[in-house]
Amino acid sequence: MDWLTFDAGLRYDSFATKDEPEVGTPEPEKRGNRTSPNIGLTLKPWDGVQFFDTYKEGYRPPSLQESLSGGGFLQANPNLDAEIARNWEFGLNLSKDDVFLAGDKFRFKAAYFDNTTDGYIARTLDRTTWMYTRTNIDRAKFSGIEISSEYDMGRFFLNGAFTYYDKVAFCMNNAPCQSSSLSDDYSANHIPPKHWTSLTFGARAFDQRLTLGTRVTIVGARAMDVIPDGTNLVLQWDPYTLTDVFANFKINDDFVLDVSAENIFDKYYVDPLGATLLPSPGRTIRMSLTAKF
Repeated sequence: MDWLTFDAGLRYDSFATKDEPEVGTPEPEKRGNRTSPNIGLTLKPWDGVQFFDTYKEGYRPPSLQESLSGGGFLQANPNLDAEIARNWEFGLNLSKDDVFLAGDKFRFKAAYFDNTTDGYIARTLDRTTWMYTRTNIDRAKFSGIEISSEYDMGRFFLNGAFTYYDKVAFCMNNAPCQSSSLSDDYSANHIPPKHWTSLTFGARAFDQRLTLGTRVTIVGARAMDVIPDGTNLVLQWDPYTLTDVFANFKINDDFVLDVSAENIFDKYYVDPLGATLLPSPGRTIRMSLTAKF
């Protein structure tokens, strides 16, 4: 059936960890395994139109740092369980040629995603001993929409992408889900922007040997509130807009010249998912020559 496609698969994962300290009693070996399914269904009612639905599960064992690494004010937890991700995505794909002009191309994708991680590994603080440790909370949830589109008429092209999170939540054990970061965890630094947009416009000349373009990236604020806490390092960042320009020139079949100017307005900004308290690069100019022999 050309109008219906079904995909399915299984993945098996297993792990084993054991802490053998130089002093003290060794912890019992921690083991785990799981078979994770993935299923996909694509419906093509008309030429160039697709409706799709996918469901995937993933299995992430705790890392050695999370389960066995301690020291200072951090106490290891060798009894951590693996995280289990359950991810849904469904949406629409459109593909059409010769829309307005002969030879032009139009592509469009819109999807809604709903990702849940059961047993999310988070850092917690014992207020009686003032020691940190890592534990499995009930779950973490991320959901939203993704849209991308492209129109190419040969001489000119335009494409864009947009991501929006309608829900980000952390659910502690035996407690309601909260739409704010965890006070003792680094979760605030893992929360994506509420929205992210990228727009690119370009033109081609000299029999498409030369491509010129500009790209605008718009990054919004965090998708949830951040709980200020003196025990946690929260990397601060603000919404920002960046503008880049680029050029690609095919000199001949063997040589290609690329030139780009990124962040041309020298905007001061901090990467929203960065791990250090450092600003991102300012105005940056790059040039490269690629040769093929």
